[in-house]
Amino acid sequence: MTLGNEIYNKLEQLSSCSSGNPGVTRLSLSPEHQQALALLEQWMQEAGLETYRDYIGNLIGSYHVSPNKKTLMLGSHQDTVVMGGKYDGALGVVLPIVCARQAIEQGNLGCNLKIVAFTDEEGVRFQTTYLGSMALNGHLDPALMERTDKNGCSLRQAVIDFGGDPQKALNPAETQSPDAYLEIHIEQGPVLEEADLPVGVVTSIQSSYRYEVIIEGTAGHAGTVPMHLRRDPMTSAARIISQLTALCQSYQPLVLTVGELSVTPGAVNVIPSKVRFTIDIRSPKEENILNAMQQAEKIMTQVCAQNHTTFRLIRSNAIPATVCDPHIVDKIKQAVSQSELRVFELASGAGHDAQEMNRVCPVGMLFVRCKEGISHSPYEQVNAEDIDCAAKTVLNFIKSYC
Repeated sequence: MTLGNEIYNKLEQLSSCSSGNPGVTRLSLSPEHQQALALLEQWMQEAGLETYRDYIGNLIGSYHVSPNKKTLMLGSHQDTVVMGGKYDGALGVVLPIVCARQAIEQGNLGCNLKIVAFTDEEGVRFQTTYLGSMALNGHLDPALMERTDKNGCSLRQAVIDFGGDPQKALNPAETQSPDAYLEIHIEQGPVLEEADLPVGVVTSIQSSYRYEVIIEGTAGHAGTVPMHLRRDPMTSAARIISQLTALCQSYQPLVLTVGELSVTPGAVNVIPSKVRFTIDIRSPKEENILNAMQQAEKIMTQVCAQNHTTFRLIRSNAIPATVCDPHIVDKIKQAVSQSELRVFELASGAGHDAQEMNRVCPVGMLFVRCKEGISHSPYEQVNAEDIDCAAKTVLNFIKSYC
């Protein structure tokens, strides 16, 4: 069995740690998260790694060669979006575990290895991306502990229920500062497929901001309040969202997504009193985001004034653009060449834990082709042959780095 087939089969097993179908739904600090960690921890230990879980729910596997040697960390996130795929995040955890076992068995490791399964990168449950990597680095904002999920459970309580410790997560006795961090991830886009290549070398990751918009008006009977007397926040939200989409054309390259929308009280015959929606906005140029959101706030002010509603714009996340370390990039390119593959460079349109890890060490990323560029979907697909190419490349990288 090739390494690619082994990793593929393990990813199939891991996908069963899900709260339902279609696809994989595994939110952070959930029972499915616990199931996934049990399986990943077993594989880490079988690979020869010493394992422990930190106070926020990250799983770390370590192999120590010498305190005088460099430490290379590999990893990604184990959590998924709702009805997500089997490979987003998970590939970057399972592939390094299998490669670590191979490297350890070969007996020529020249550096210390750490592999991490981050607790929460997607930010679905508590609207806070990179929760695990922020905690690992000692950069977790205490205010995040008061965030609540859709059921009203706070992050603080979820950490306690998971067996963690909020205070120790906020004030870790030891933070992780490896000498380098490498993340393997599916591309989540169609570029590698168009180039007919199994892997690509990431050069940069674009900036990503998230906002919450709350528009308030006055609830009323759907049949008795004349249109000109209404204070309808849904009308305001619809007009704002439509204008935000058009706004993107003025700040290219830039993408904006409204992915969540909730209406209160949410009855068919009641004019809403409140509408909440989210904004996910990304660009390789951070100034594009800031300029676009400045204009967006003007649009909200104008529309809400016209409709006699009010709004609040709350920024929940701000991740700057990240340039991958040139030395690490060169090492990855060499590893790709040693795998007898064509070197292909590309930028990442999606965000990754590598952006948070870049605060404490040099980072690099290797992308793996995914079918039709589909991700965050049950139809996400990666084949074993491409995974095998990635595994060989990672083994080459480990050997040259160490």
